[in-house]
Amino acid sequence: MGDDKGERLMTVNEVVKLAGVSKRTLQYYDSIGLLPADQRTDKGYRLFGEKAVETLGTISYYKSMGFELKEIREILYTEGYDIVEALERKREQLKREYDLAGEKLKKVEKALKEMLDLDVT
Repeated sequence: MGDDKGERLMTVNEVVKLAGVSKRTLQYYDSIGLLPADQRTDKGYRLFGEKAVETLGTISYYKSMGFELKEIREILYTEGYDIVEALERKREQLKREYDLAGEKLKKVEKALKEMLDLDVT
């Protein structure tokens, strides 16, 4: 299958096997405009080009950093989007979460130590 540009189009099943995502994920990404299908068959089945598969990899990359789908759509489709600023904001958010997790860990360790010290008698 191909389009008028000569690009090979793939079915949802082919993309699922190639990219390791679920059918539901592809359908959802299409429905929210994050990864629109390049074409549809006469029966309404989605077809994706090679560029869409590359975009899917980019989506997965940003998801792995903790970006929400809404943010990823902005990154991908907003002209002039400042990705450096977005990464700096994400870094600051992750630092705050890391610090908070460290504080929680200290509290848990302190509680465990206190409980273990009580059981020594």
